[in-house]
Amino acid sequence: MNIFRIDKEGDTPEVLIERNSGTISFTGKLLPEDSIAFFAPIEKQLKEYMSQPNQITTVNLRLEYMNSSSQKRVLGLLATLQSLTNHGLEVYINWHYPEDDEDLLDEGRDLSQMLEKPLNIIPY
Repeated sequence: MNIFRIDKEGDTPEVLIERNSGTISFTGKLLPEDSIAFFAPIEKQLKEYMSQPNQITTVNLRLEYMNSSSQKRVLGLLATLQSLTNHGLEVYINWHYPEDDEDLLDEGRDLSQMLEKPLNIIPY
């Protein structure tokens, strides 16, 4: 499967993994009732992607809100994807936030610090 999608529903975001382009996107609220169950199919798809990754992988995070259990899961996913750089591949992580939302700006900065890799922090 070249495209994996989870549609946005209430407190869960749209998730899109496009293998051909190497693009992974999360858009919306990330507040699932059961983060383990929500992330299980995403983790499975990323594991498959990691077995044959693109030269360049781009992650776009455009989240309105993220609870702490989801933040841990996202951090784990990003760290896993970032490990591709150990094999000479490129990984770009873009944190998109509304330019008037200081909380989401801080969230992006916190993620960047936890990953020990600069995120591209992009206002919109």
